[in-house]
Amino acid sequence: MEDRRYSQRPRIPEQYLFSRIVPLTFLLGLTCGLMIWFLGTHAYNFIRSGFSPLAPPSFVWPLDALQFIVEGSFFFLLGAVNNSNSQFLNGPQWKKDRNAFLVSIEPVWRFVSFLFIGSGMYFLIVHPLHLAFTELKGSSTLELVIHIYLSVLYILVGPGILSWYVYVRDRRSAIQEE
Repeated sequence: MEDRRYSQRPRIPEQYLFSRIVPLTFLLGLTCGLMIWFLGTHAYNFIRSGFSPLAPPSFVWPLDALQFIVEGSFFFLLGAVNNSNSQFLNGPQWKKDRNAFLVSIEPVWRFVSFLFIGSGMYFLIVHPLHLAFTELKGSSTLELVIHIYLSVLYILVGPGILSWYVYVRDRRSAIQEE
């Protein structure tokens, strides 16, 4: 006799979509909370400094880089949740005008989010390298070459490759659905 608890019913597309939206929305809430915390800390330090724009920064090395990574993750998750939620809307006005706008800005949205994440990763890596070079008294030319290489690698190449990968993956899944 078959145990009914373990038998799987076929899932309908709405169940797949809903099971994708729930974790994405949860992660979006977490990153939104972290962004609000960062923003509140910056506002508190700005007010405490007497509204001086030349006040020292609110965060030091690991947290300022983490702020960039959280902001990039927030932008990426916002686009992913918006894309998933828009699949529930079926009206003709939505499919013609508004969805076309979202589809047209989606590659730009992803590139900007990967740019923020790449910038955060760059700052996480460059700061310890900069400290190591100042302690070892390395040549300034070598330090400049390493900074330029890491800048190109993490800020330009990383987001570009990730955006291209996500774009190609989405195109392949759209072709398979047709």
